[in-house]
Amino acid sequence: MLKNIIYTHDSVYAYADSCVEERAKEYLESSDDITKTSNDLFILAIRTLVMEGVFPRENVCIHYQGEAIHITEDGSLDHYPKGFCDDEEKLYARLFAQKRLLDEGKSSKDITKIS
Repeated sequence: MLKNIIYTHDSVYAYADSCVEERAKEYLESSDDITKTSNDLFILAIRTLVMEGVFPRENVCIHYQGEAIHITEDGSLDHYPKGFCDDEEKLYARLFAQKRLLDEGKSSKDITKIS
């Protein structure tokens, strides 16, 4: 059975990070063929479980804004559309930019939000 995972920024499903892998495994073992998520860790858990042989990678397809994304033999994704699973990366970029400014001797008054 083909498992279709729809990655969206407005998913109604929420679960704690500590149980993401459990939820991913439950989905792969279920009879459901479609699920929606906005959780980057859920995608990572799916990729990891596929690489561990829990489910064939050929039977998993991730969808984002009309694009199909597939898991490759080495567990990576065949491409990353703009906006896909990048919220953490954006936050880290802002955090490190602010830290760099502090390291350069700027005061907290001189630091503004970096987008």
